[in-house]
Amino acid sequence: MLKVIIEQLAAHSVSVWGRDHDAGWVDLMAVFQNNRFQTAKQVVGYPMTRLPSSTERSPIWSEILRTGQCAMLEDLDQPIAKISIGSGSDAKWYPVTNEANPDRAMLLHQEYLRGLGVRSILFMPMLIAGCVAGLIAIRFSQKRTFLRKEIELTRALAHQAMLALQLTRLSAQNRESDLLAERNRVARDIHDTLAQGFTGVIAQLEAAKGAISQRRKVRASDHLDRAAELAREGLREARRSVQALRPLVLEKKPLPAALKDLMERMTTGTTMEAKLCLQGEPRKLPPELETNLLRIGQEVLTNAVRHAHASKFDALVVFESHEIRLNLRDNGHGFDPAKNHEGFGLQSMRERAEDMGGQFSLESSEGNGTAISIVLPLASASESDPL
Repeated sequence: MLKVIIEQLAAHSVSVWGRDHDAGWVDLMAVFQNNRFQTAKQVVGYPMTRLPSSTERSPIWSEILRTGQCAMLEDLDQPIAKISIGSGSDAKWYPVTNEANPDRAMLLHQEYLRGLGVRSILFMPMLIAGCVAGLIAIRFSQKRTFLRKEIELTRALAHQAMLALQLTRLSAQNRESDLLAERNRVARDIHDTLAQGFTGVIAQLEAAKGAISQRRKVRASDHLDRAAELAREGLREARRSVQALRPLVLEKKPLPAALKDLMERMTTGTTMEAKLCLQGEPRKLPPELETNLLRIGQEVLTNAVRHAHASKFDALVVFESHEIRLNLRDNGHGFDPAKNHEGFGLQSMRERAEDMGGQFSLESSEGNGTAISIVLPLASASESDPL
């Protein structure tokens, strides 16, 4: 787009400046010269990469940004160059620097441009929704005057350049958003596989230690075998998470069966009694929804085993016409939800529920156990297949 502007106006080069409304500055964003595009970070030796936009610091740039009018710096060969804002008899003239108190940075900028062969500059504001979002400085190697139609053409090209710039920004923001979402997904899944898997391994090793102390070698061997299997399974699931694959158990079983299998594996050989109840007609659920509910159930069960030291854990899966509910309760130590709690678990569960458009609620108090409920919307029963 900048190359088109240079070609249409027979210009020497172009620079693009973006406005920071909050900071009160206009920053250099890119330069196109010698048939080469460079971002501000790539430009070497540029003496001035920031212009003040406040009235107190610079009435010139403040006026351009306030009015959205184009401006012309007509003769850089003059010791004190002047800028005209507007056109015709309504144009206002401003000295680029003050003779009594010259702006050294601006003078260096003028000297740099003269060294490139630039003699005059047309400043064209770039607008978004009627507000000035930046400037394009179109440089010429000779003094120039412009017809009205040339100004209008330049304004139209500046708008196109602003549109291209905004699309580039949005694309970059989308990439950053996608990277952040993927990082959070991996963090959640690693937490829900390795961290929670290790809890099951530790529980089995502690049970094995107790069996050994009682000289019950067969039972100790069983616990060690379960610990090894839980460790292997955790590693498998971590690898699948990195590859963005759903849990292996959900490839073979529906959600209720997968939750029941999880509870049996996590509590076998421990003092915890775990029970799952099912209400309503089970239905085939979207893979992402099943994965998130299984991970939430795994997190709550892990907390009940590792932190709450509960002896009882109840899970209830309720299928209704337009929603699914997962209620999880333990009789452990409980905690005060109003206090800050270290760790990633509660945040992860809440994010998973909210990402699916659902509701997450938690009830707990010290000494009275913990109850967690997740409610997720579903398509009507007629729109999905029964299991």
